[in-house]
Amino acid sequence: MIRILFLPTLFLFSCYTQAATVINDYFVFETQKEVNIYYHRVLGLKIFSIVKKLPQQRQDFFREKTKEIYQTYLDQYQLTEKEFPKPFVDIVSGFHSASFSRHVRGKVMQTNLITLGKDEIKDDPDMLIAVLAHEMAHYFHRHGSIQSKYLKANQETNLELNQENNYGEGIINDSKLQTQLNYLDKMHYYLEPESSNYLANLPKIRITPKSVPDQILNSLADYEFNTQAYTVDQKICRSEVKTILHNIRKASSFTYNDIQELSYTLKRCELYRIGSTQEIFSHFYAKENYKHLFENTKQKAQDPEHANYLTAKSIINKDHPLTVMLTHFYSQRKAVKKALEQIQFDKLIFFSKENQADITSFGILESLNLEYTILKTHQFHSQADESCEELSQEFSISRQRKNSFYYGDSFFNSHNAQCWRYYRAKTMQEKK
Repeated sequence: MIRILFLPTLFLFSCYTQAATVINDYFVFETQKEVNIYYHRVLGLKIFSIVKKLPQQRQDFFREKTKEIYQTYLDQYQLTEKEFPKPFVDIVSGFHSASFSRHVRGKVMQTNLITLGKDEIKDDPDMLIAVLAHEMAHYFHRHGSIQSKYLKANQETNLELNQENNYGEGIINDSKLQTQLNYLDKMHYYLEPESSNYLANLPKIRITPKSVPDQILNSLADYEFNTQAYTVDQKICRSEVKTILHNIRKASSFTYNDIQELSYTLKRCELYRIGSTQEIFSHFYAKENYKHLFENTKQKAQDPEHANYLTAKSIINKDHPLTVMLTHFYSQRKAVKKALEQIQFDKLIFFSKENQADITSFGILESLNLEYTILKTHQFHSQADESCEELSQEFSISRQRKNSFYYGDSFFNSHNAQCWRYYRAKTMQEKK
């Protein structure tokens, strides 16, 4: 799947800093060494460049097409290399195709780094061209510095896809719906229901090996086992906390009543006061993603309709940090359920950064007579998609498959189904 990479909301930021080369508000990588440091020390990911392992002929083709497509962007948009710095494109294993952003001096900045995932380009020259042009479009539009994935959204049922509305960009924007979609997109990092019936299961907090609640519980468990219990009350507390943690993990999910039970025990057991709530939040969130929780808490705690009502009450009550954070998860899940219930997904149409990158890259490759590579790529990835035939008959703007909006093995997806993208590209090609 082709996508742009945002540094996740739940991200343990590295203390490592790198001297920035900034050109026209782009963070510019110039060497493979700089890129490797970014992969491993900043992102903390096992991404490995494989360019030099490719046969020389493929290396030459890759570099030639990178230069050609980049030059086409410069020519078509009448830009200089200072205005649009040369991209650093890397073919990698252990990661997908992406355009990257990073935090620089408190600001989210688009970088010139682009990765092409070896599993997505499939050793196919045409797929390499299509994916490269798409990711370069993300770079060109500075999508990494724009926090919202959804640029426009509406719930219209019929709208012809044509050149006049730039293949979807011209839809009338419902700003409230757009905000809801972007809110839901941010939530997918730590919301996971236990079944496909996500509306029924959202009020429960899921505990899975990859979830942040599990990381928090692990931290508390480690603290619990490493803390000495001297008094009788401390020993009782230790036993109670151990039992609660075991029960939560065994159940795989828990509700607000379970949180309150845990809160009572942890409040009584001062042994487990493991630092301030803001300190604990800082281990799992970037500051800009949690600081609002600690602002105007009295007003929020008096408004039952506020999304952070329960979280604010927990903060004011000086609950244990674990209790506050789990209450926050619970509150967010309730808010997500409310947002999901207000969206008619069978009528939803949107224009996302992915749509913009598709359309821009099509124009670039069309000028090189290479637009067929886009159709080939989408057609390949949609071969197993049973909804393709239906989508070819019912072709409305950005319509997703009915089961595309879910949390679980995948995430809330601003990409359209591959077959939908194929039919849009085919329509754009036929206008010639």
